[in-house]
Amino acid sequence: KRYWLRSGEPAGDPRRLGLDAGEHPLLAARIHSADNDEWLFTGSLSTTDLPWLTDHSVHGTPLVPGSVFVDLALHVGHHTNHPRVEELTLEAPLVVSADAEARLQVVVGEVDDGGRRSVRMYSRSGPSDDWVRHASGTLVAAVEPSDTLGAWPPDANPVDVDVLYEDLDALGLSYGPSFQGLRAAWRDGGTVYAEVQLPSDLDVTGFGLHPVLLDAALHGMALDSTGEAALPFSWSGVSLLAEGATALRVRISRQESDTTLLLADDTGATVAVVSSLTLRPASPERLGAGVPSPYSVDWVDAPHPGDQPGRVALLGADHLGLTAALAAAGLGFGEYDSVGPLAEDAHAGDVVLTCVASGSDPGSPVAEVYDRTGEVLSLLRAG
Repeated sequence: KRYWLRSGEPAGDPRRLGLDAGEHPLLAARIHSADNDEWLFTGSLSTTDLPWLTDHSVHGTPLVPGSVFVDLALHVGHHTNHPRVEELTLEAPLVVSADAEARLQVVVGEVDDGGRRSVRMYSRSGPSDDWVRHASGTLVAAVEPSDTLGAWPPDANPVDVDVLYEDLDALGLSYGPSFQGLRAAWRDGGTVYAEVQLPSDLDVTGFGLHPVLLDAALHGMALDSTGEAALPFSWSGVSLLAEGATALRVRISRQESDTTLLLADDTGATVAVVSSLTLRPASPERLGAGVPSPYSVDWVDAPHPGDQPGRVALLGADHLGLTAALAAAGLGFGEYDSVGPLAEDAHAGDVVLTCVASGSDPGSPVAEVYDRTGEVLSLLRAG
């Protein structure tokens, strides 16, 4: 008799649901569409699983750093044979909630005529919430070669970084211990070199390029800060050539509003390349863009207790003789429903306002439309 335990798939294995494993800390599963070449990656994000998320705040609001979306794009690109991020635009912030888990979806489109795949990233807090799109872009198959950073330290002027994170905090960019990875920096004209390192307790397993390390690689840009908090907005030409890095040499080349990054390991071998990175000011007003509002606008029926269907009130001057015409048609004009403002004790089912051109400027119908629209707006506000 057989006495060995059956080594079946574990209960949480996505293969039991007809899915493949997502193979990423934020993506638990992926599925290839049966009738086209689209892919869907699903997962979740929470501070319970990733406590370092709370160490990234902007104007007092904990936000998921843009580097998370870049790593997700690189990951899904690798699994769909389009490993280079041609472009990725961050559209709405994802606010970190300490008491909730955000559900994630990454949708990768079919290959188009140009050999590209679209990529779109969404989140929502619960089953009844609307999906919010946080990032979108395109993926391509070719990975461009890059140079190296072999000569180190660079032949450039050292820059003091001891108070950098205090200065950033004063601008509204607050980085906790996990994100304070900048160790040294040098400047040579418009080029900044930096060394960044992950805390020893952060696990890089499953990440192509850990978001904390990639975010720290950008901190050298703040050495040339204009005194305004700014965050990554658009990434172009992002290629990952080596996974699992825990420390980086960084070269940041800035020309006007455009920035190029080269990331290398401690031997100078290339880890990743960013052909172009654009920043955008991080104003407090923009931080609520990705948070679903608990309020909505809708039309609801709110009948007045005294409304009388069939009775019509005419507001303003009776330019077209509607009082007599409608009364003759038996539509129930009463003594309170004639020309003039609606009396407080006359509750009509319908209210009519006639809008007739004044004739003061017959050659300008547009001006007449503006004038009459202004009158209607004034009456609505007064009512």
